[in-house]
Amino acid sequence: MPSTFESQASNSFQGPQFQTSEFEGPEFGEEEASRIFAGSKYPSERNSSSKNSVQFDWPVNEATMTRGYNSKGRGHWGLDLAHRRGSPILSAENGVVIYTGSGFRGYGKLIVVEHGNDWATLYSHLSKILVREGQTVDRGQKIGLMGRTGHATGVHLHFEIRHYRKPVDPLAHLPKVNGSIADTKH
Repeated sequence: MPSTFESQASNSFQGPQFQTSEFEGPEFGEEEASRIFAGSKYPSERNSSSKNSVQFDWPVNEATMTRGYNSKGRGHWGLDLAHRRGSPILSAENGVVIYTGSGFRGYGKLIVVEHGNDWATLYSHLSKILVREGQTVDRGQKIGLMGRTGHATGVHLHFEIRHYRKPVDPLAHLPKVNGSIADTKH
């Protein structure tokens, strides 16, 4: 698959440059984060690890990045990774599933995995959810299938990494790639 990544020194983050597309990402504000994380019935201690030992991996084996993280203006709090409908979505790190469903406007079918030490990942627009709340998942485990649910104009995964409930740039926490995401898998 041809890559849409281009290397640019002027880029504000380290990693691949994305090309803008028509995909619009959802908004997941403090109110939504509080609904999921506050009083989680699956506390971090179940999967506690030191902050330095959390090592995220790409949540897909192959995809084209169609939109990146942007904290300015309305913001776009994650990465949009497009591929074929039904492509496997993988847990980016060991953790406990703390939410599955479609109860947040714009996200469609959504999974939230808590990784301990106030780290979490969000996976949205799924066509199918393959895990349940309270389930322990391993890094690289298939947790869902890529789709086009919620406010999505095309088939893709919207992927976020959160620390202390706040979105952070996923590219700062994922393995670096050259060319395409497919290069990250061995």
